[in-house]
Amino acid sequence: MYSNKVYFYPHKYLRDRHLDTIRGWNKKNVINPELASKKKGDQVSKVSALRTNIKWNWKKKIPLLNIKFRPNKAPRNSIIYSWGALIATGKFIIDIDNPYSITGYNINSFKYYKLIIRLILLSNRCIAIHCLSYACKKSLGNLLGKKVYEKSIVKYPKLKINPELKKLNKQEKIVRFLYISTQFHIKGGLALIKAFKEVYRKNNKCTLDMITYLPNNLIDVVKKCEGITIYEPGISREKIFKDFMMHSDVLIHPTYMDSFGMVILEAMSHGMAIIATDVYAIREMVKNNFNGYLLNPPISKWNGTKPRDFYNNEKKFLNLILNLDITKFSKKLEESIYNIVKRPRLLIEFKRNSSNLFNSKFK
Repeated sequence: MYSNKVYFYPHKYLRDRHLDTIRGWNKKNVINPELASKKKGDQVSKVSALRTNIKWNWKKKIPLLNIKFRPNKAPRNSIIYSWGALIATGKFIIDIDNPYSITGYNINSFKYYKLIIRLILLSNRCIAIHCLSYACKKSLGNLLGKKVYEKSIVKYPKLKINPELKKLNKQEKIVRFLYISTQFHIKGGLALIKAFKEVYRKNNKCTLDMITYLPNNLIDVVKKCEGITIYEPGISREKIFKDFMMHSDVLIHPTYMDSFGMVILEAMSHGMAIIATDVYAIREMVKNNFNGYLLNPPISKWNGTKPRDFYNNEKKFLNLILNLDITKFSKKLEESIYNIVKRPRLLIEFKRNSSNLFNSKFK
């Protein structure tokens, strides 16, 4: 792959996809593979996930560049592999989910450092620019020009999963839906609960497992619907695969803000149909009426691959969500869920297509 060995930057916050990258690299060419020794990636805490009073964040106000010094333990000739950060000296590879990770997801900072970022990315020190999606590559090109676009490479996350997919051809009596997100409000949790309650009232041949931090004001609401079961996050990834995805039919991911949506790719690898929102790169995994349904979100941090003006303002974004009229969106979710419940052959088709798309494009 590369003549020099790779030293993965020891970021304080590493998600499962970051650990997957380390584990998937040829171990002979990795200097610090022990960085991926922990079993699960970091997640958003319960306090952060449920907070509705967003505090002032100086990182979102002061224009900062995500640039890091070369780790002292890294050998001189090694290539530093970082997620979202430029490395101050020496050769490096940068991996980004969207270009704004280079400025700590501060869109206003990007205009201040645009020329510096472009200069560093086009330098010989930058061995490669790994974009998590084509949406990311397109966004990077729009911001920094054709040369940066041509240098960047789309590197989808690689999952080493080989599940039993006998369920693809099996028509179940009960359709099992699954929702996984620590961030209930910004991942469309409320709209989903309202939608599923209506579906269950019309046809109870379905269940919904939600792995999430449920707000206290919705506990009694959920208790009134026998089809919904809540599980708190913290469950290992392996257990989610084995106990949930292996036995579920449809992932529902009605997010308002993702750059990618790793959980969608994981669900596809398990032969699940998908109901999701058309946000940033999700359309690269979900094809409407092919392996599920792709819905327009009632609000999004993205306008295509461009950030909206409230992208930096977490407080404003959350307040907009909490005061949002989700009636129409919830109805669309309801129609999508109900259509799958009442059409078992369509579900089988969606699951097959999802599995085939994963194997042909992402495996």
